[in-house]
Amino acid sequence: MSKKVSMKEKERITVKQIFKEHWSQFREEKWKGIPLDMQKSVEESVTKMLGCGDPKNGYTKYVCTECGEEKVVGFTCKSRFCNPCGKVYIENWVNKQVENIIETPHRHAVFTVPAEIRGKI
Repeated sequence: MSKKVSMKEKERITVKQIFKEHWSQFREEKWKGIPLDMQKSVEESVTKMLGCGDPKNGYTKYVCTECGEEKVVGFTCKSRFCNPCGKVYIENWVNKQVENIIETPHRHAVFTVPAEIRGKI
């Protein structure tokens, strides 16, 4: 019988960690499959995300005026590709959309095109 492992005992895996561990392997094996006109954009997005929050890329230093304790906070990348930064982007986008909604009852509908006729329209 296996022991259940609590969330605290598990190492928390992030998208950034996955990219750190596998980005070079992906580049070696799959890079040629990415269209040439997209490669620069993909490279820039991943590089930004991997450097997000790293003080080497810029930071703000906070110093307590009473005890002198210092805290260094790395700048974020502000990229939509980065999960933490993208969340902020999405929240801001949603807030703008809410401002544009007309004050009237709404219904939301999703229409799909059957697979048989996709691409024939």
